[in-house]
Amino acid sequence: MNQPRPERVPDSPPDTPISRLVWHEVVAEELEPLREAVTRLEAAQGRDRDSLRAASSGWAEQIGFLRGQAEGLEERTKADRQDLHNVVNRLQEEVARLGGYAFQTQVQERMINRVEDDHARLAEAVNELSQELALIIERFDNRLSGIQGELVRQRSRMTEITIAVVVGAIGMLAGLAIAIAPRFF
Repeated sequence: MNQPRPERVPDSPPDTPISRLVWHEVVAEELEPLREAVTRLEAAQGRDRDSLRAASSGWAEQIGFLRGQAEGLEERTKADRQDLHNVVNRLQEEVARLGGYAFQTQVQERMINRVEDDHARLAEAVNELSQELALIIERFDNRLSGIQGELVRQRSRMTEITIAVVVGAIGMLAGLAIAIAPRFF
């Protein structure tokens, strides 16, 4: 505002009613701009106070609204957090269940691999046995054919021997009959 004015000190004027009146008027003139400034400041202060009251009443409403919103958000956040927690728990249970299935699948896969390996070894052993059995059957068949051939030869020999014996016996009988016949005739 206005800078303070240096105070004028009169050279000791006489103290008279007129000098006091003049002095009073000079001071009043000097104070008039200050009074106007104070009046303006008071009016501005009143307006500011009214604005502040209006703003603060609006702020209270806004603060109440914001508190309500914040409480609603907090409740929704709690509900969402609980829902998320439930979903995470279900996912963990599902992951554990699927992990169990995966483990069972691995165990069954190993068992299947072992069975396939055993089956391959068994098939190989059966194949070897089949080949050996075929060789044995072939040898047996060859022996049987040999034995049958030998039996045919022996039968043929037996037949030859039997025929020879029968012919010899007939010859003997004929010889005996010839030798004995002159005695009877």
